[in-house]
Amino acid sequence: MWLYGLNWQNLATSTPLLGANGGLPLHQPSAVREKEELLSSNPNASLFQPVLVPIPGVRNRRLRLPVPTLRLRRQRDPLLVYFACMAVVLTVILVFRGFGRTEWDEETSDEPSTLVFRREDLQRIWNWEIASGHYPSGQSIPKEIGLPDPPPRTTSTSRYNPHSAVVASADTDTLGAGPKRLYPDIQSTPPHVSYPPRPLPGSVTDLDIVMKYCDFSTGKYVRDCLEVLRVGAGLDNGQRTRRGSIDDWKYIYMEDPNSTTSLTVADVADDLVPPPISRPGAAKPKGRDNDPDAGLIRKHGAKWEPPLTLPATLTHQPAASFSKPCDPENPRVFHMFWTGPFTDKPYMALLAFLFTQNTGLHEPQDAPSPAVCRLQFWMWINPGPAAAVLNPNAIHDMFAQLKE
Repeated sequence: MWLYGLNWQNLATSTPLLGANGGLPLHQPSAVREKEELLSSNPNASLFQPVLVPIPGVRNRRLRLPVPTLRLRRQRDPLLVYFACMAVVLTVILVFRGFGRTEWDEETSDEPSTLVFRREDLQRIWNWEIASGHYPSGQSIPKEIGLPDPPPRTTSTSRYNPHSAVVASADTDTLGAGPKRLYPDIQSTPPHVSYPPRPLPGSVTDLDIVMKYCDFSTGKYVRDCLEVLRVGAGLDNGQRTRRGSIDDWKYIYMEDPNSTTSLTVADVADDLVPPPISRPGAAKPKGRDNDPDAGLIRKHGAKWEPPLTLPATLTHQPAASFSKPCDPENPRVFHMFWTGPFTDKPYMALLAFLFTQNTGLHEPQDAPSPAVCRLQFWMWINPGPAAAVLNPNAIHDMFAQLKE
């Protein structure tokens, strides 16, 4: 039978167009659903199937989200579950492995050891530096040095004492004895309040107090560090938020030669500064109890250096005890090396030196010369690249460039 050019007899016998009962196939409302059913019946189907979610406020637009297939959720692969459990167990082990460690393992450090001196020589070097006045800090001595007794220092004790967590890796404390430290209140006096105060002659910076607020390895903030440095040096204008006492921020001190302190362990019982203590030394590895260098990691491929011969210790003298403002043995020189054209950066460095140091430029011409040691500023300038041949006309070219 033909109808409109179609052979209905042949069409009825065509298998792909008939349903299971021999009739016409059921109507599929969505071609996407039909493809999803075909994919789900395939054993090699994907683990995820796309789901179209309508976007509120946007017509004719849908968000395509991949979700696990129903087949995967119903029949979980045992191998996949096994690998997931192993990943969770390994993550927990790696996280909790680092907890409870109070000491740094030097053997796992990325930096190779550079030690070539024995422990006896290290102790002699530390004792010599401390006795010569080169260790004004109140920080404890590392436990690897192994000093049995607290060595006396020729400088007095700082107002700041290390926190208990800081000295946990230390061996012993030093005993401060020397000129008493005075922490003045540095402020600008009228009518020179628009300019920062010049450093006091003979003043010293207490690095222990500076590191108390500026040791970034202990979680300090740069903002707080700069504020302490500004207030302690008298560079603050006083217009700040309400605070409590900031006397602990005074990190610039002067040594009083007329008031010296000579303390022993028994003399500091009633003082606020705790007495120096000796802690157990570094743990020695098993089988090396009689080795005096146990716990020290020598440089790879190097031999121990022969015993050192140190000169006599130096005598520490306060700045007020000098007959002249400048010490010829210890000149005060600022060095700066600059490569490239003379830009605003070295220019600002020069201005900072002239406006903050005791150069005498801020004094009137008829003012008497103050008894201070004027600092020197040495600037090394290389207009060309660092590896270039020196230009004999570099000075002339630099001044010609500055005139332009």
